[in-house]
Amino acid sequence: MGNSIHIFLPIGLGDFIAITPLIKKIQDVFKNFNYKIYLSSTQAKLVELVDFPIYRINLNIVNELKDYLLINQMLKDDNIIDFSGYLSYTKQINLLNYYYFGGLTEIFSFWGLGKSICTHPNIILKTQLEEECTNIIKKYNLPTEYIVIHRFSLDPTRQPPQAVWNFFLKKLNKKLNLPIVELGSKYDINKGSLKISTKYYYDLRGKTSIKEVFCIIKNANLFIGVDSFLAHLANAFKIKGIVFLGKYMGRFSQYLPYCGFYRKKSNLFVIRYAKEPISNLTIKELVPHLENLWAWLEANKNGNELYNPYDLKGNTDFLNFIYNSNSFILWGAGNLGIYCYNFLRKLNKKVLYFVDSNKQGYLLGNRIISPQLFWKEFDKRSKILICTSYGWNTIANFLKSKGLIHFVDFI
Repeated sequence: MGNSIHIFLPIGLGDFIAITPLIKKIQDVFKNFNYKIYLSSTQAKLVELVDFPIYRINLNIVNELKDYLLINQMLKDDNIIDFSGYLSYTKQINLLNYYYFGGLTEIFSFWGLGKSICTHPNIILKTQLEEECTNIIKKYNLPTEYIVIHRFSLDPTRQPPQAVWNFFLKKLNKKLNLPIVELGSKYDINKGSLKISTKYYYDLRGKTSIKEVFCIIKNANLFIGVDSFLAHLANAFKIKGIVFLGKYMGRFSQYLPYCGFYRKKSNLFVIRYAKEPISNLTIKELVPHLENLWAWLEANKNGNELYNPYDLKGNTDFLNFIYNSNSFILWGAGNLGIYCYNFLRKLNKKVLYFVDSNKQGYLLGNRIISPQLFWKEFDKRSKILICTSYGWNTIANFLKSKGLIHFVDFI
């Protein structure tokens, strides 16, 4: 057994925030080891801003899955703690069921440490950056008080429609009368601007560096957005938040990805759409949430605690669907499809074939067929497992149009 500990970080930036308490825990427990941390090049930019000693030693940038696998083969004699989910996962936890085990910090602690940890992320800005933040706020001519919003996700099923945003922010502006600063990537610019007064709207999408994003969020009065890196960052900086969460991947309807500050009901209000992805949320279905939200905002203004009506109970529908079925068709032949296949095989379930509109041939010894051919071969005695987050809703609507029932014929 070697005297080095190799820590593989998850690729996502939000995951990076969630993982910080676990690295600190490892550092406290294993004091006489050398550490090597494997992370992405984007994460390395975050490390430059954070005052966290362990991140400043033996950093190795790894961006490709093949590189993770190659490094894993080379480290037979050393200790590996894998938070990436690429190299290994426990028999209990995988990409099909991970949100049944809590938020990201809890899931990663199960993965890497074998026990649940749900403590606040350790994100402390370097002293020099703290001093620069004042100039960054002045650079964009931002007011002393403002709300930060983040509307878009890499997965479009995780973002509310623009009409919902326009309606929601118009109502919110009447309650708070605070300027809105929108953050996002350069790719978000073409996705539409908000229909609100320019007097109250600072559109900084695609204009800010990671350093500037840190400063702008840290000085905000409130964060409003989708589940994303910026939401995790707002949580880390203890900026009170309103987050939209819908059903995710067709199975997770009551999850809460955050630990620490956002686990307290007075610090986070969740606009929960448990029956569908949040991309399907309508203005009519948003309205019932607003009365509770106005009460939450009022209670926060007065420094009072308030019940926030989101439920953290686990959802057993998915597990019942899996354990009560014997043969499956996997819709999606990508990485998640492989995870689905391995998960089902461990349960001794039969996989008939994969369905994918972009691939053909064989995967893991099973045929990959097109959606058109699928409908000719489909036997309703088999169950369909949708193994992709992208386009999940489109696939589900297609199956519903053919008379299939969610949680009965597919999931």
